[in-house]
Amino acid sequence: LRPIGQVFNTYILTTNGEVMVIIDQHAAHERINFEKIKLATKKDPGASQSLLIPIPMEFSLQEEQLLLENMLNLCDMGFVLELFGPRTYLLRGVPMITGALPADQLLREFLEHCIQSDKAPTYQKLLENWYYLIACKESLKAREYLTIPEMEQLLVQLSKTENPYTCPHGRPIMIELSQKDLEKRFYRT
Repeated sequence: LRPIGQVFNTYILTTNGEVMVIIDQHAAHERINFEKIKLATKKDPGASQSLLIPIPMEFSLQEEQLLLENMLNLCDMGFVLELFGPRTYLLRGVPMITGALPADQLLREFLEHCIQSDKAPTYQKLLENWYYLIACKESLKAREYLTIPEMEQLLVQLSKTENPYTCPHGRPIMIELSQKDLEKRFYRT
């Protein structure tokens, strides 16, 4: 596929001469990042990096309950938390893969995501949810302008993934339109 251009600074129009393929740039980049994170943490998913300055974090009762229920799993993922006061903890270490966002903000979003889940998460599910969150936060967003070379690079990276057709959440990355599909839309059949 070769890029033709970008629509709404969100979708990449491509063609191979036979069909037109529209690619969601965020979903594509999210798939690329998700697979990179999984590969980077495969040997040691619980690798942690200590914070130079611990971050004090206050939690709601519900957040603290989830935190305590999953403390061993969170430690295995690379989080290092220490009780500091009533519903207050010091974040002393974070997983090696945290992306560019502040670690405390990511932990808070991660707990919120877990709270919204309908069942108690397993270690594997917690780890997978962490990968999803980081991959999403580190990915191109909708309405981000890309140059043709940037689009080409994204397509090359996407072609190297295990599953270039769906994002980690299962949404489609691309849709295909044939010449016949377009002719039908323009009543040329």
